Amino acid sequence: MGHRKGEKKLRTTPAELALLLEEAARGLRERGVFSAAGVELVPGKELELEIEWKEKEGKVELELEVRWQAGEAVSAGKEPGSLRELKREMEKVLDLIRDDPTPEAVERFGELVRAFSSRARPEWQEGIRELEAAGRRLAASWSRGDGAAVRAAVEELGRVKRECHRRFR
Repeated sequence: MGHRKGEKKLRTTPAELALLLEEAARGLRERGVFSAAGVELVPGKELELEIEWKEKEGKVELELEVRWQAGEAVSAGKEPGSLRELKREMEKVLDLIRDDPTPEAVERFGELVRAFSSRARPEWQEGIRELEAAGRRLAASWSRGDGAAVRAAVEELGRVKRECHRRFR
């Protein structure tokens, strides 16, 4: 692939910067695309994040650099084709949450549960509601920064998922 480069500089307020970062996060979650301030890039499967800051002569500089291997795009936020694929991705995301719960993984699990719910047979809906409730408890625990509650919610999610699988096989 050829060499490409770009740079974008903006003057902004902290609130405007927060909106720009939220726009970028939403694009990554929903479409698998970094999209902010007119820049659109499709990231790879594995990202390297470097956060660098320095203060010199009364001026603070913060740099966020994200790197990935070109041509290794990931389809984050896209709905899997079959129920089997959906269940597999739910399991993968749940494993990620067990290992290292991040807001993105917690949100992605919620998206997958909602996608599953929209395709599930009527008799599965009670179990889906239990999964959704457990996911909301996990998200709430995460947002409070309550590590013990997060671990308990992850265990509850696993238990509810296993019970759903047992009941609706």
